[in-house]
Amino acid sequence: QHGLRTAQQQVLSKEVLDMLPGAQSTRARSAYVPGVVIPSANTGVTTHGSDPQDSYTEIDGMRTGAILRLRGTNQGGVGSTQAPNEASMAELVYDTASQAAEYQVSGTRLNAGPREGGNAFAGTLFLYGASGALQSDNRSDALKSIIAQPNRLDYTFNINPGVGGPIKRDRLWFFTAWSAVKSKT
Repeated sequence: QHGLRTAQQQVLSKEVLDMLPGAQSTRARSAYVPGVVIPSANTGVTTHGSDPQDSYTEIDGMRTGAILRLRGTNQGGVGSTQAPNEASMAELVYDTASQAAEYQVSGTRLNAGPREGGNAFAGTLFLYGASGALQSDNRSDALKSIIAQPNRLDYTFNINPGVGGPIKRDRLWFFTAWSAVKSKT
């Protein structure tokens, strides 16, 4: 006899994560998961109408962020300020259906699987940036007299390298990643 299963997971592997256009964060990548919605700029994500603050971020199965608060990771859920370093992730697993009994809420749960070192030295590098030259102004002449000039972006960038390899072959490996994000308006 087979039991009913309500769990539904979507796995984004490292190969898929590297190919997705415009997905430089766990929050942006969640838009590629069927059923997941990003309701506004300053919230977590939702699934099937759940509350954005009922979403959790985990790293290798361990909850991260302000876990002693009532709900959500740092009250921001998936994609909050507690999101993991992008270069350090091997895969993202999004749980988008009813959660198991150990979760007190039913929101989206993200588990980020960490990358690991190995017997060969390997690295990765994420770079992206933009300047105000890439920003447009779609206000008509009539609207320019009514609506003030929006904030102009001077620049934004992210430098995110990661490297790993052997310390002792077949026994001990390392992996480290670093991120620098800067924006100026």
